[in-house]
Amino acid sequence: MKNLFFAMLAITLTGVACSKKVDTPEDDVVGKWQWTMSVGGFSGHDTIRPPANTSVFLLLDSEGEYKKISNGQSSAEGEYSVVGINSVFDNEEESAIRFDNSVGSEKIIGWDSGKLILVDNHTGAYATIYTRVH
Repeated sequence: MKNLFFAMLAITLTGVACSKKVDTPEDDVVGKWQWTMSVGGFSGHDTIRPPANTSVFLLLDSEGEYKKISNGQSSAEGEYSVVGINSVFDNEEESAIRFDNSVGSEKIIGWDSGKLILVDNHTGAYATIYTRVH
Protein backbone atom coordinates (compact mmCIF):
# COMPACT_ATOMS: atom_id res chain seq x y z
CA MET A 1 0.00 0.00 0.00
CA LYS A 2 2.82 2.39 0.89
CA ASN A 3 4.58 1.66 -2.41
CA LEU A 4 1.38 2.47 -4.32
CA PHE A 5 0.98 5.73 -2.41
CA PHE A 6 4.58 6.78 -3.10
CA ALA A 7 4.25 5.93 -6.78
CA MET A 8 1.05 8.00 -7.03
CA LEU A 9 2.68 10.91 -5.18
CA ALA A 10 5.69 10.83 -7.49
CA ILE A 11 3.47 10.75 -10.57
CA THR A 12 1.31 13.62 -9.26
CA LEU A 13 4.25 15.87 -8.37
CA THR A 14 6.16 14.98 -11.55
CA GLY A 15 3.08 15.54 -13.70
CA VAL A 16 2.41 18.94 -12.16
CA ALA A 17 6.03 19.99 -12.17
CA CYS A 18 7.03 18.66 -15.58
CA SER A 19 3.96 19.28 -17.69
CA LYS A 20 4.10 21.73 -20.53
CA LYS A 21 3.39 25.29 -19.51
CA VAL A 22 -0.32 25.90 -19.60
CA ASP A 23 -1.64 29.42 -19.47
CA THR A 24 -4.08 29.61 -16.60
CA PRO A 25 -6.47 32.51 -16.97
CA GLU A 26 -7.72 33.80 -13.64
CA ASP A 27 -11.23 32.75 -14.72
CA ASP A 28 -10.17 29.07 -14.51
CA VAL A 29 -9.40 29.31 -10.80
CA VAL A 30 -12.44 31.40 -9.89
CA GLY A 31 -14.90 29.48 -7.76
CA LYS A 32 -15.42 27.65 -4.50
CA TRP A 33 -12.89 24.90 -3.84
CA GLN A 34 -12.95 22.31 -1.04
CA TRP A 35 -9.62 21.14 0.37
CA THR A 36 -9.40 17.36 0.16
CA MET A 37 -5.76 16.66 1.05
CA SER A 38 -2.15 17.75 0.91
CA VAL A 39 0.68 15.37 0.03
CA GLY A 40 4.45 15.74 -0.03
CA GLY A 41 6.95 17.16 2.44
CA PHE A 42 10.68 16.53 2.62
CA SER A 43 10.16 12.78 2.89
CA GLY A 44 7.41 12.78 0.29
CA HIS A 45 5.46 10.54 2.68
CA ASP A 46 3.23 13.07 4.40
CA THR A 47 -0.49 13.07 3.74
CA ILE A 48 -2.58 15.68 5.50
CA ARG A 49 -6.37 15.56 5.40
CA PRO A 50 -8.92 17.76 7.11
CA PRO A 51 -9.88 16.40 10.53
CA ALA A 52 -13.19 14.55 10.79
CA ASN A 53 -16.23 16.85 10.69
CA THR A 54 -14.12 19.71 9.31
CA SER A 55 -14.78 21.52 6.06
CA VAL A 56 -12.14 23.79 4.56
CA PHE A 57 -12.93 25.92 1.52
CA LEU A 58 -10.95 28.31 -0.65
CA LEU A 59 -13.09 30.94 -2.39
CA LEU A 60 -11.50 32.76 -5.32
CA ASP A 61 -13.58 35.51 -6.90
CA SER A 62 -13.27 37.23 -10.28
CA GLU A 63 -12.16 40.48 -8.63
CA GLY A 64 -8.92 38.91 -7.35
CA GLU A 65 -10.06 38.43 -3.78
CA TYR A 66 -9.86 35.20 -1.80
CA LYS A 67 -11.22 33.83 1.44
CA LYS A 68 -10.34 30.65 3.32
CA ILE A 69 -13.18 29.26 5.39
CA SER A 70 -12.91 26.51 8.03
CA ASN A 71 -16.19 25.19 9.42
CA GLY A 72 -18.03 28.32 8.36
CA GLN A 73 -15.48 30.72 9.93
CA SER A 74 -13.14 32.89 7.88
CA SER A 75 -9.54 31.92 8.61
CA ALA A 76 -7.85 34.17 6.03
CA GLU A 77 -8.80 36.66 3.35
CA GLY A 78 -7.11 39.08 1.02
CA GLU A 79 -6.08 39.46 -2.60
CA TYR A 80 -4.67 36.96 -5.08
CA SER A 81 -3.33 37.07 -8.61
CA VAL A 82 -2.30 34.54 -11.23
CA VAL A 83 1.33 35.18 -12.20
CA GLY A 84 4.14 33.51 -14.11
CA ILE A 85 7.06 32.20 -12.03
CA ASN A 86 10.15 30.13 -12.70
CA SER A 87 9.57 26.58 -11.41
CA VAL A 88 12.27 25.05 -9.20
CA PHE A 89 11.28 21.63 -10.56
CA ASP A 90 12.06 22.14 -14.25
CA ASN A 91 13.32 25.73 -14.53
CA GLU A 92 10.40 26.58 -16.84
CA GLU A 93 7.88 29.36 -16.44
CA GLU A 94 4.67 28.11 -14.87
CA SER A 95 1.36 29.69 -13.93
CA ALA A 96 1.10 30.25 -10.19
CA ILE A 97 -1.19 31.87 -7.69
CA ARG A 98 0.15 34.59 -5.40
CA PHE A 99 -1.76 35.43 -2.24
CA ASP A 100 -1.51 38.94 -0.74
CA ASN A 101 1.41 39.94 -3.00
CA SER A 102 3.63 37.55 -1.05
CA VAL A 103 6.57 37.18 -3.43
CA GLY A 104 8.43 33.90 -2.96
CA SER A 105 5.51 31.88 -1.61
CA GLU A 106 3.56 31.44 -4.83
CA LYS A 107 1.87 28.11 -5.51
CA ILE A 108 2.25 26.50 -8.94
CA ILE A 109 -1.16 25.77 -10.46
CA GLY A 110 -1.83 22.27 -11.71
CA TRP A 111 -4.93 20.42 -12.82
CA ASP A 112 -5.87 16.77 -12.53
CA SER A 113 -9.30 15.52 -13.54
CA GLY A 114 -10.89 18.87 -12.73
CA LYS A 115 -9.13 19.18 -9.39
CA LEU A 116 -7.10 22.29 -8.58
CA ILE A 117 -3.63 21.41 -7.32
CA LEU A 118 -1.49 24.12 -5.73
CA VAL A 119 2.16 23.08 -5.37
CA ASP A 120 4.80 24.85 -3.28
CA ASN A 121 7.65 26.14 -5.46
CA HIS A 122 10.51 24.80 -3.34
CA THR A 123 12.09 21.50 -2.34
CA GLY A 124 10.10 19.51 0.18
CA ALA A 125 6.97 20.76 -1.56
CA TYR A 126 3.40 19.94 -0.66
CA ALA A 127 0.74 19.55 -3.31
CA THR A 128 -2.58 20.79 -1.91
CA ILE A 129 -5.57 19.32 -3.71
CA TYR A 130 -8.95 21.04 -4.00
CA THR A 131 -12.20 19.89 -5.58
CA ARG A 132 -14.56 22.44 -7.13
CA VAL A 133 -17.85 22.82 -5.26
CA HIS A 134 -20.80 23.59 -7.52
